[in-house]
Amino acid sequence: MGDLLLAVNQDGATAFAVDRETGIFDPQHPAALPDDVSISKLLGAKPRIATFDSSARFWYIIDGNRAELGALRTVHGGRAVLLQTYPVAKNSFLALVESTSR
Repeated sequence: MGDLLLAVNQDGATAFAVDRETGIFDPQHPAALPDDVSISKLLGAKPRIATFDSSARFWYIIDGNRAELGALRTVHGGRAVLLQTYPVAKNSFLALVESTSR
């Protein structure tokens, strides 16, 4: 399994499989969380509205005004290119669960 990006709120989580090569995420229905991850555990963590992947080439951010999750790629000069967006529930925050198999 690749990395799993989670948009978490009080009502649950939306899970996205992340392609490590492109940074693109794909919604997973139903949201299958790894055994060692629970919503209550995630809600107890420090909320994040942005996170990088382990390579620091891609980053993911929640736009609270639009209730969207965005994927961006870092390019030369520190600029970022928007790769995609996806609607998420208001008041969501992010968690990135990195795969242990590389």
